Amino acid sequence: VDLTSNIAAPFGAAILADLGAEVIHIEPPSGDDSRRMSPTSGEGSAFFYVVNRNKSFVTLNLRLQKDQDTLFELLTTADVLVSNLRPHKLAELGLDAPTLASTFPELVTAYLNAYGPHPAELNQAGYDGVIQARTGIIGVTGANEPARAGVSVLDMGSGMWLAIGVLSALYQKSITGLGSNISTSLFETGVN
Repeated sequence: VDLTSNIAAPFGAAILADLGAEVIHIEPPSGDDSRRMSPTSGEGSAFFYVVNRNKSFVTLNLRLQKDQDTLFELLTTADVLVSNLRPHKLAELGLDAPTLASTFPELVTAYLNAYGPHPAELNQAGYDGVIQARTGIIGVTGANEPARAGVSVLDMGSGMWLAIGVLSALYQKSITGLGSNISTSLFETGVN
């Protein structure tokens, strides 16, 4: 179950879909934010189509109990939940790792956020360009002046780390029968 938006975490889930996983992408009624990123075509954008390839789509309004119930039904048969919702939102919805582990001990939970587990920034939004600046990447990019890397290197790199973590957790699950929680962040990718 792919409860993600924008670029990094959806890209990680797309890698899993490329490898043969059945990935169900959950979108709010307004649609995934990446649908509106330029350039757009039809009901989406180039970004949306790239990071949501090979997925099926379900629209849910998680503010409604019936849609929360639908999500939990999907989790009863899922191997993995991938999310980039902020921790306070996950807790509000009962989708944080400790709560899910008590209900679904076999479930692998995979979370990607902007800054990692640092308490001061745990619930802050972050974007590739901003974190390129925070981690010094723009200082080593560009001929004469600092410049953002032309490609969203932190989004793509973090998505790959997320997919690698999920694969490792699934391997561990094949041995122990239990799920686990993995997480990564754009900041950790940038520092790495």
